[in-house]
Amino acid sequence: METTVRPPLYWRPMKKTLLLVLATLWLSACVSFPKGQWPSPNRPLVNYAVLGKVAIITPDKRDSANLYWQQQKQTFNLKLTSFLGTSVLSMEGEPGQVSLTNSEGTFKDTDAQYLLYQLTGWQLPVNDFPQWLKGQSGERGMIVKKDSKGRIDTLKSEGWTIHYLRWTQAGGRDLPAMLDMSKDNIKIKLQINEWQPR
Repeated sequence: METTVRPPLYWRPMKKTLLLVLATLWLSACVSFPKGQWPSPNRPLVNYAVLGKVAIITPDKRDSANLYWQQQKQTFNLKLTSFLGTSVLSMEGEPGQVSLTNSEGTFKDTDAQYLLYQLTGWQLPVNDFPQWLKGQSGERGMIVKKDSKGRIDTLKSEGWTIHYLRWTQAGGRDLPAMLDMSKDNIKIKLQINEWQPR
């Protein structure tokens, strides 16, 4: 949403004008990213958002970005930005339909993981993010090891090995805060700085 701040009809002190602009921007941000309420801990978490950082490491190079992932039931929204805040790409979709937008345009496919790899060369397992981000194995995963609190420590799924290195409390439940994922010669480090209800 774009917000237009009209110039005052008469001169006002600079301090008041600055406060007005800051207040408008703050309200605009609140409208653009509304937060929901956490469900009770005994109910499934289906609507949420995470903010963090991701590093994709291969023998040839290392790429890093800020990550925003929002899940609304089966619909997801992914945004990657540079550490300077410029957009790298955005992706949104649902089962069987996904679109990715970057500096070259908007592209569509039926498989999010395949589309991301074709356009960036990154093997990022986004198809499994809805489960792995929450510390769940999903239908295809095999839990190798749990920690002393019964949370997943190590998970294997379709060639990927996922290590949960740190957990945090949000909405009355334990949720991952740091993950290491590896497959063949690819390593992915994911740090989650904030969980939000949606």
